[in-house]
Amino acid sequence: MKLPTFRKINKNDYPTDYKDLMERLAYTINLDVEVLYEALNGNITLADNQRVTVSQFSMQAKADGTPNGTAPQIKLKFNTAVIGTHVISLVDPRNVNRYPTSGPFCSGVQDGEFFKVNHITGLESGITYNITIILYQA
Repeated sequence: MKLPTFRKINKNDYPTDYKDLMERLAYTINLDVEVLYEALNGNITLADNQRVTVSQFSMQAKADGTPNGTAPQIKLKFNTAVIGTHVISLVDPRNVNRYPTSGPFCSGVQDGEFFKVNHITGLESGITYNITIILYQA
C-alpha cells in the first residue's frame, strides 16, 4: 500500500487569529511527520535504523570453514553485544555462477569493539569469496 501524498500544515489554512500559533506548530509537526512519512514510504534502511553492523569483506576458507590466513575482524557500529549473525551475500568474483555448498552460517567471537570471524559454513576450500554479513547487536 502506498501512502497518500503528504500535505503540510499551512498557517494560511486557518483563521487570522490562529495564524501565529499555527506557524509555530506547523514547523515542528511538519518536520516530524515528513520524516515519518518518508520512512514509511520505503526509505527505512537496515544499517541506519536498526542496531546492526553490516560489513563486507573477502575471505578464503579451509575445508572446515575456518579462515585460510588471518581471520576477518569487523569493527562494530555499536558498543553492545553481538547476539546473532546473518550472511546475506556470498559471491565468488571469479565465477558468479558458483554457489555455496550449504546455507552459509557465520560464527565468531566479540572482542570489545570488534567481531572476529572464526568460521563460515558452505564455503568451498581455496576460493576467495566476497562476503556481506549482518551482525545483530543487543
